[in-house]
Amino acid sequence: MSANDIRQYVAEAINYEARRDYYGLLGVSPDATADQIAAAYRALTSTLDPVRLERPEYRDLRAFALRILRTGAEAVGVLSDPARRSEYDQKRIIGVPEPQHDKTPEPFSIRELLSSPVSFFGHRRKDAAERVVKLASIHYAKGEYFEAEVLYSRAHELDPENPTYEIKMGWSALKNTKRPVEERLQKARRPLERGAARAPYDAEARYAMATYWREANEPAQYRRELEATLRCDRAHEKARKELSELDAREQRQRAADAEHQKQASRFSLGSLFRRAAP
Repeated sequence: MSANDIRQYVAEAINYEARRDYYGLLGVSPDATADQIAAAYRALTSTLDPVRLERPEYRDLRAFALRILRTGAEAVGVLSDPARRSEYDQKRIIGVPEPQHDKTPEPFSIRELLSSPVSFFGHRRKDAAERVVKLASIHYAKGEYFEAEVLYSRAHELDPENPTYEIKMGWSALKNTKRPVEERLQKARRPLERGAARAPYDAEARYAMATYWREANEPAQYRRELEATLRCDRAHEKARKELSELDAREQRQRAADAEHQKQASRFSLGSLFRRAAP
């Protein structure tokens, strides 16, 4: 398969993986035999060969592909066991909504959303960005911050006028503790700063910047952004709590510094008197 084919394959499989649709992920029908399921899984692992995915051109796909492979293995385990498969099928049937003939069909497939050039969407770019954000939110809620970051980046590419997407992209990068601290800060800073600059009165944008400066161990900037958050939203509980904790911490530090200075002065005076004594 070509690189473009693999990208399209991953883009389509992500949709099935997010919904835990084992049949769709493996590309088999609900009445597939055990042999057909095993063959489909072999084809999946061959397409998403981890060695191939180590190549630089697939770097942005690796996290998605590994997630798909893990869910694929999970799917085989469930569908190869008659009891577990029966239980899965029952839940799947219950979870399928009734047909809604008057419902407007989704304008884009997942493959189109993630693989098509921006020009493909024309005047519907904002609609496409909103659909990508929904998918990003699923990954974010599951703690898959790298995947969320990539998807929010795609949403920003589709709708660069919306600063929220940059802020969420930076926030996802900041939350990804699988990366070293310095790399997290480097990845998060630019989108957070750009997004916050374009949304100066957005409390969540200011709080995102406050969190960045806290992680960067810059207390002055941290305080400044917490105060800015509260100017935007006086009821912002997290910012209010963190500012209160910061005040208390700084007050304790000032008290400790004063006591240290007091002890140092006493020591200096004692030394002076001892030297002056006959």
